[in-house]
Amino acid sequence: MGSIWSQTCSIGRRPPLRGHLKTQAAVVGAGMAGVLTAYALQQAGLSVVVLEAGRIAGGQTQNTTAKITSQHGLIYDKLIRKFGDNIYLYRNIRESDVARFYTNMISEESLENLCDRESRERLLENSLALEDGEEISDLSQLKEISEEQKNSSVTLDAPQKDSHLTGTVSAQADGYVLCMIPYETGWKVTVDGEEVTTEKGDLGFVAFPVTKGEHRLALTFHPPGLKAGTALSVICWLIWLTMLGYGRRKRNAGYKL
Repeated sequence: MGSIWSQTCSIGRRPPLRGHLKTQAAVVGAGMAGVLTAYALQQAGLSVVVLEAGRIAGGQTQNTTAKITSQHGLIYDKLIRKFGDNIYLYRNIRESDVARFYTNMISEESLENLCDRESRERLLENSLALEDGEEISDLSQLKEISEEQKNSSVTLDAPQKDSHLTGTVSAQADGYVLCMIPYETGWKVTVDGEEVTTEKGDLGFVAFPVTKGEHRLALTFHPPGLKAGTALSVICWLIWLTMLGYGRRKRNAGYKL
């Protein structure tokens, strides 16, 4: 079974690099993360080269939704051993910071209208964008980050499987948790065992409300239509088996005659 990337587009092979090349930045890996990193560096005014051993978008990106994680085997260890201090690697030292707590909520429309290169970081750091969040028309109306928001924390445990996550939240006030998980209708979230309503936060991620206190979280993904599809498959198998049995009985009856 192919992914949406491999089914909807095709990227041919590029010729190998020959000779020497001088650049301000080199990005290793031409998956979605590498290409976007190179694009951001180029927008910042640097000359950039992207190095790829295989095909563009032919590794993790080809068969996933392009997640960024440290779980890539020993390839970086091999690079460090080979090149030593001459190679500098980015290490994600805040893997647990894939979820955040907010007490300030603004509307999606406000985020779209006010967000630009200068204000983006402040907006996303300060507040969570929800469909029914507070409408603001100017950055001066943006509330300062509360002490409760600063002192609250969310931790997601290392997942045992992609469809189920657990974690904890320490909330100093009522608010919302935003998880860096693409929003889909199949996500079910429970807080202390009680199901809560999921919402789309920051235009495309899973968000849900929590009350003040210490809570245990569980997020489970059920593909939409899975139960209906399974039931339909069972019905089709039953019909096929019934028809098969009927055909055999009919043939056996013919032999007896």
